[in-house]
Amino acid sequence: MKQTSTPRSPFTLLRGLGRSCRSWWKEERSHLPGPGAWRLATVSAVVLITPLLVLELQRRAGSIDRSQREDRQQAVELATSAFSGLRRTVFDWANWADMEGFVLGTNPGFLKRDVATTSLFDGGASMVVLTTAERPVLVYARRPLDGPETELLLSCARDGGRSRSQVGVAVRLICQDPRGRWLLGMKTAISNNDGSHGASGTLAMFQPLLQPEHGPALRGNLRELSGHFRFLPEGDEGQASRSSWQVLTPLVHAPGGLILVLSPLNLAPALALEVLEDLILIVAILAALLVVRAQLMLERRRQTLRQRIQERRESQRIRQVCQELDRLLDHFGLAEGPSAPDEQVLARLLGRLEEGQAPGAEPASVDGRLTQVAQRFQRFLAGAKNLALRDPLTQLPNRAYFMEKLELEAKRYQRLRSSFAILFVDVDKFKDINDTYGHAIGDAALVNVAQRLAGLIRGTDFLARYGGDEFVLLMDLSQGSGGKPMDPKVEAYLLAERITSAFSQSSEVNGLPLELSLSIGIALVDPDEQDTALAMQRSDLAMLKAKQSRSSQISIFEVEANDFRLDNFQLYSDLMEAVRNHELQVLFQPIVDGDGRVHSLEALARWHHPIKGPIPPEDFLSLAERHRKMRMVGEELLRLSLEGFLTIAERLGPRVRLSLNLSPSQLLDGEMVNRMSVLLRTLGFDPGRLTFEITELAILEANEVVHGNLKRLRAMGIHLSLDDFGTGYSSLNMLSTLKPQEVKIDKTFVMAMERDAYALQIIELIARMAPSMALELVAEGVEDRSSLVALKAMGIGLFQGYLFSRPIPADRVVAQYPVEPLS
Repeated sequence: MKQTSTPRSPFTLLRGLGRSCRSWWKEERSHLPGPGAWRLATVSAVVLITPLLVLELQRRAGSIDRSQREDRQQAVELATSAFSGLRRTVFDWANWADMEGFVLGTNPGFLKRDVATTSLFDGGASMVVLTTAERPVLVYARRPLDGPETELLLSCARDGGRSRSQVGVAVRLICQDPRGRWLLGMKTAISNNDGSHGASGTLAMFQPLLQPEHGPALRGNLRELSGHFRFLPEGDEGQASRSSWQVLTPLVHAPGGLILVLSPLNLAPALALEVLEDLILIVAILAALLVVRAQLMLERRRQTLRQRIQERRESQRIRQVCQELDRLLDHFGLAEGPSAPDEQVLARLLGRLEEGQAPGAEPASVDGRLTQVAQRFQRFLAGAKNLALRDPLTQLPNRAYFMEKLELEAKRYQRLRSSFAILFVDVDKFKDINDTYGHAIGDAALVNVAQRLAGLIRGTDFLARYGGDEFVLLMDLSQGSGGKPMDPKVEAYLLAERITSAFSQSSEVNGLPLELSLSIGIALVDPDEQDTALAMQRSDLAMLKAKQSRSSQISIFEVEANDFRLDNFQLYSDLMEAVRNHELQVLFQPIVDGDGRVHSLEALARWHHPIKGPIPPEDFLSLAERHRKMRMVGEELLRLSLEGFLTIAERLGPRVRLSLNLSPSQLLDGEMVNRMSVLLRTLGFDPGRLTFEITELAILEANEVVHGNLKRLRAMGIHLSLDDFGTGYSSLNMLSTLKPQEVKIDKTFVMAMERDAYALQIIELIARMAPSMALELVAEGVEDRSSLVALKAMGIGLFQGYLFSRPIPADRVVAQYPVEPLS
């Protein structure tokens, strides 16, 4: 009869959980130290952790304080900008004869004709007009105002500021409407156009503090700022200073003869919130670690129990074998004269040693069966060695075997005073093969690669699977090629080229045609080099460079021109410190027209390391890209460029533009344009004077974020320039993607045009194409007058290069330009 299992009740599960907890605690107690050790550990932890906690709290308090001050300053600047806009609007309306006539009653159609038709009130603004006796003439807003709102606006317009309104003098106002909204206002006296009639009344304009065009971040900062609004009687500014309150200047007046002040920043809530979040996270992590440890300890206890049971069984088996061996030895010792051994006992003994032998095998003699046991142990040892040193999938030597071999070979080549090479081989797009066809096909592909590589190398080379989709080859360079001496670099490159060429044809893997390609990094090792780990690192870096290259599958690590910078993390740390300390610099290189007048200035980044000296921009910008810090570095360089240009913009004239470079990662940042817009507004920089230079690589694989950023930049009036034109992968296609106003011809063509007919033809082709596409052309790298004359003859209008100026500080640009026109 079939039995059915009944489900466990919750009480049974709880009892099982209780038993597991008791078992875990029993296991823990067996490993706990004594009371003295606990006290020592507790005191040591308190002594070590307390200073760290104090320092961390101080650091966080400082960070929160800086952040709150920056947010407050940004909100105050935004409110100040709003006051400035209101001031201009109030003066425009108050110093108007039509407004004066309306107040005096001689222009009754002013409201319908001028006030009701303007778009000024679409964003929630309102207007209050009073006579000189402060009687209301007009309270106007686009939406209907109820009684309390009207009374509030009148009260604010009348009571704001102690003195009466004067012609040409504006007074800042602030009030809060019945719905809790803060309103910013500005009032002044009404007069005729030139103010000669004196005050005929008072005009006050109000607008909400929060505007529809403010983004979420700005609205949050403004709300935070409004939470610190406090009011004091006018004339009590000294009390505000004693209370560490911030008095806004010029003064902002509120109804009742009060002025607006800002209360001090309060760090405690934000700091407490951060500490609470960290505590919750720490408790969660500790709880998770405790659960994991409990599971590990329980599993360890179960394994210990299983091991003891197995040991008990093996002990019984060993005792039985020992007893049978003793019987066998006793038999041989007691026998008189030649006698045969006990075949039955030997059979049982050897049977135990030969457990697992195939059934049906012919029984052998005692000597034969002892030989079989010895062979069995030899096969077991050989199998263990093979498992330890061979890759089970490809049957190639594994990583451990290769590293041991590399150490031995390095010492041998040192004795021979000969070089050798390490070729680091990586299968391209292997993850895509796994994801598309599954791991079975991926494993078969690795076996295929291993077999083909083994067939391509020489007998003196050593091939191993390093791990995953990576193989490594130890290449002997002591014999040369065919016994003839050869440059080691050339010899290694030829072998790598032979390997990549062999993989240029598709191969069949389990009936599927697969395109398998390899990237190979080569590192040459001199006889004097003993650091094999460094050699492996160099070959790995060379392989990574080969994978990043679009033109070659092979890369050789060059020690003299080390682009990889093995110490780049220290340099990266120094770069971040330089950005935080504002140690980066920006120089400007003029772009001039055919008459030598400045058309624009290109901002170029510079960094002078305190120890290593000048660091090339391509090095430290590549570091920022690699460590995903280009947003931080790019924003610092943008700020420096805009501020430097603004110091000389007025003296250069309104037609001179500023050119900046945008990196690929900046274009991929969805918030880049928003942050840049805030910076432009803060600095008062006209976006129409900006040109962003973008390389073809930055838009080679453009996605929706890149296209959206380009569209928003164009909408702001910013010009786009295609930089290094002609050196990329699909230059003409880039024109349709970027739709630039300007194209910069790469300096490699300009500097080679006089000796390279091909470079000259490329420049002529670009010059003929530009007018039909309404493109401005800039020739980079102009260093001599003969090149300048030739470029002018082709119709190119803008030039950049050392012939005109090297990159220089902003103040030297003004001193150097304008210059005499170049003939």
